[in-house]
Amino acid sequence: MNKFCFIDSSGIIKQDRFFGTGLLIVRNVGDMGDKLSKNSQPAKQKVQQAKNVKIEDLLVKNKKDEVIQILRNNAKFEMKFDTVRPSTQMYYERMIDIFLSDKDNRFSAMIIDKNNDGFSENEIEDTWETYTKYAAMLVVREMKNLSGDNLCIVVDEISKPRNKPLSLEDTLLSKIRTEVSKDSTLDFNSVFGAFRLAKEFTENTQAYFHVFEQI
Repeated sequence: MNKFCFIDSSGIIKQDRFFGTGLLIVRNVGDMGDKLSKNSQPAKQKVQQAKNVKIEDLLVKNKKDEVIQILRNNAKFEMKFDTVRPSTQMYYERMIDIFLSDKDNRFSAMIIDKNNDGFSENEIEDTWETYTKYAAMLVVREMKNLSGDNLCIVVDEISKPRNKPLSLEDTLLSKIRTEVSKDSTLDFNSVFGAFRLAKEFTENTQAYFHVFEQI
């Protein structure tokens, strides 16, 4: 069975106490995407309504500079768990229910606590290396759990340092290959593709697709 692995991270490894990498494995992407989109619309409307109320209140108080500042903020609506409000909490809970409603979906995560006694500062690399290392470890762990499935990696874009010769996709695939080589029961060919979701994906409904030759 073909499945998609969506990978993202949370935290800044150099400055935050916690750094997490999460992996969502989804079989029916289209169906789940439709349900998530339908669920997010009321939340988006509530946020817009709250914004309009705030603007009206500021105008009454003649605080035009603050209104201009709000209007200049062109950030697009996104459901993020660090912006949960009482008025939108139910839609976040539904989002989790939607994911769990398909028994073929899976979630796994790796959380690094720098205050843990077992943590070593020597484990810290730059964001690029840390992100791809833990992402590869999560993918390989799930390959062991899903031995009969083929996986396509969908990774959230991060800034590429100038001193990194490989693309994000190739860096991740290289580390997956290295981890797979340690276990004779795994087959790297079960990873049938990888691509990053760039900023342009959300702005222009485009994605950067990566085609690679399996060796």
